[in-house]
Amino acid sequence: MTVRMRDIARDVGVSIITVSKVLRNHPDVAEETRHRILARVQELDYRPNLAARTLATGRTYLVGLIVPDLLHPFFAEIAKSLSDVLRKSGYYLIISSSEEDPDLEKQEIHQLLSRQLDTLIIASCRSTVELFFRIEKEKTPYILIDRSLPGLSANYVGVDDVAVGRLATKHLINVGCKRIAHIRGPETSPGVRRLEGYKEALAQTGIKVNDDYIIQ
Repeated sequence: MTVRMRDIARDVGVSIITVSKVLRNHPDVAEETRHRILARVQELDYRPNLAARTLATGRTYLVGLIVPDLLHPFFAEIAKSLSDVLRKSGYYLIISSSEEDPDLEKQEIHQLLSRQLDTLIIASCRSTVELFFRIEKEKTPYILIDRSLPGLSANYVGVDDVAVGRLATKHLINVGCKRIAHIRGPETSPGVRRLEGYKEALAQTGIKVNDDYIIQ
């Protein structure tokens, strides 16, 4: 027989709301009560009905993450850190990879949106913003990470990539390097802006930019 939240509440002698708060790790519950509820949850092997919770709250407690490369240690670390933080708040992460393919990224975004996720976190490989305008029309919150897009007003978490390229190049100049090559990234904001920083550092030092020293 399916164990329901009301069964836990009845057995422990508390309200259904209190049980719900404990399952969502809400701090507004006494520790002794929390321990009794969790003990009963474990005894009965209770599993929340996520579909029912979604209908009641309008939330799926799912967050989608789309990155260009799951094998890259940078994006793997982001996925791990996000999962650790979200889990503590009762959210779970669904991870997908675009393989640096804009068409595949579009497909993955549509697949995740069809699951009614609460939000999307995207390191986009796209150079255009139309797809994100459509996401906004659906009123699904999203955050860009690592890569920003010109002309798109969106929440973004990343670094100053021009400064990154400039600092790295200046370091090489300061240690005496004269011929400095730049292996640049793709036509995304980190690739474009780090190249810009590289060129700025050379120009500031009076070193001529040699296109033969720049490869993608």
